[in-house]
Amino acid sequence: MIENQAFSDITYEHVNYFTPRALAALFESAPRQQGTCFGGQYQYLLANLAELSADFSARYEDDCLWEALAIGDLFPVIAARLALVEAAAGADSRVFVWGAATKGCMFLVHASERPVLFDRISAAVDVNPRKWNRFLPGSGVPIVSPKRFFQLAKAGDVLLVANPNYRSEIEATLASAGLDALTLIDL
Repeated sequence: MIENQAFSDITYEHVNYFTPRALAALFESAPRQQGTCFGGQYQYLLANLAELSADFSARYEDDCLWEALAIGDLFPVIAARLALVEAAAGADSRVFVWGAATKGCMFLVHASERPVLFDRISAAVDVNPRKWNRFLPGSGVPIVSPKRFFQLAKAGDVLLVANPNYRSEIEATLASAGLDALTLIDL
């Protein structure tokens, strides 16, 4: 996570806080298979649950094995990305985020600490109809459908792509909607 500056993965619902070695150490014997998937964003491990380490709980609860860290020190990309978005947004442009899941949500939580930028954020866009007309936790940014986004967006607006793995799909969708004059920035 630090190597990839994946600050949006620091959230209660993600269990990516393990190095590959630490994840394997949860088991008494070596895992059957271990690696990464989805463009290196996630790691996996195949092992026998009957071989979980017997002393893992004790090690996990040992406070001297934990270290308090400042997120800004670990992930300097946060401030840099926020500054990049601020610089890209012109005086009359609005900012949208394509992706109302963890990556977009966590970026917006950090953006909410910068009023000059946050006041320009109009909405998060998501293809999941169960998210439409709701609000992202932490930031309160409204979530809209792609169709509604196409009605709101105009040339010169900035679209933040929460997950770059979907960028080509998003670009194709924008082109088919005649919205290829937006500034796209990967988060």
